[in-house]
Amino acid sequence: MLSDSQWDEVKPYFDSKSRKGKQSLQVIVSSIIYLLRTGCQWRMLPEEVYGKWELVYYYYRKWMAYAVLENLLYKLVGKVRKNNGRAKEPTAAVIDTQSIKTPAGVSEQIGYDGGKKVKGRKRSIAADTQGNIIAAGVTAASVHDSKAVCVLKEQVEDYGTITTIFADGAFKGDPPFDRKGKIKWKIVNKKAGPFKVLPKRWVVERSIAWLTNFRRLAKDYEKNIECSKAMIIMAAITITLNKLLT
Repeated sequence: MLSDSQWDEVKPYFDSKSRKGKQSLQVIVSSIIYLLRTGCQWRMLPEEVYGKWELVYYYYRKWMAYAVLENLLYKLVGKVRKNNGRAKEPTAAVIDTQSIKTPAGVSEQIGYDGGKKVKGRKRSIAADTQGNIIAAGVTAASVHDSKAVCVLKEQVEDYGTITTIFADGAFKGDPPFDRKGKIKWKIVNKKAGPFKVLPKRWVVERSIAWLTNFRRLAKDYEKNIECSKAMIIMAAITITLNKLLT
């Protein structure tokens, strides 16, 4: 359950004033976080605690469709950055992908990543240099990294301050996007020899590892990629909210 202090932080973004209903929006948001952390099915949400799952799912899809979750993440990241003495919007981002398996029954946007030997989907993640997730998107795993991250274009370019993107060797060549030449892509390649932490790249890799602490994200269980993206954004909101209030 979201604590009262956590709810006070996010409540303004869920338009709770205009809503009439028996179920508290604090409980509804908490139930989505519960589903993320436990990995249970929608129908398995404890009704005695969170109410009917259909109502929770209705609000989840509504917030997903109207970009409420993306807007909330943007606001929370800005607050965390200001608390850490940074500007509200980053000037640099780090981008990476993760190929993830899908279970039986999921058939939309599925492919095979020959490099990772994974059949499923590919998550594209952008984080600032502090590891705060600022953008996410999902494609079939068969899509090459340089093409897959194009789903981040609009989200990243909404940050008009970003002028540098760090990425790995898969992004050599023409940049996937560059906001009319105003974004410079810097490629950080692996070096031969003993293992070394790669500058900048480790930040987004750590952020991806944080995401997989949520059992719902251990595989991609969502029927469509819009729901997959929303689950990632919701997990990022939870991580960022914890940073803000600890």
